[in-house]
Amino acid sequence: MNFFRIVPYLIKEPVTSAWWNVPQTVYPDRKEVKFHLSNWSIEPKQPFFKSKSIIINDPSVVSAGETMMGIIDHYNLATTVGELTAGCNGNVNHINLPCGYMVRWTGMKVLKHDGSQLYLKGFEPDYPVNKTINAIREGRDEYLEKALEVARQ
Repeated sequence: MNFFRIVPYLIKEPVTSAWWNVPQTVYPDRKEVKFHLSNWSIEPKQPFFKSKSIIINDPSVVSAGETMMGIIDHYNLATTVGELTAGCNGNVNHINLPCGYMVRWTGMKVLKHDGSQLYLKGFEPDYPVNKTINAIREGRDEYLEKALEVARQ
């Protein structure tokens, strides 16, 4: 399900993503780098969803998922269950080398709304859950179990 189609019904006021800082390099050796700032804005829609919202996270949450989590975290739009997100957001730049190799690197600096580091840190869940091999063997989903427990509170 696309979060960006759902979030307008979770908000009463417009919200924005954190700022994306795209480097504007003019001088060699990355001297005097300036950044072009951009972000996304989301406008509210009706009807407003009034029930408790719970989001399940795990380390596979990257890119747009990290943007979504930044909005959820900053504006307190939902309770989160699971594990840390990957801490990986931003566009990918690449160059194809003559020998058939491709080199990739991050094309922007993405921080959390409060200006703190996102890369390698991710977003911490409100209710941490660590999956276990026993639960997998038993066919249980510990993330979902915890989310249902929180929903019933």
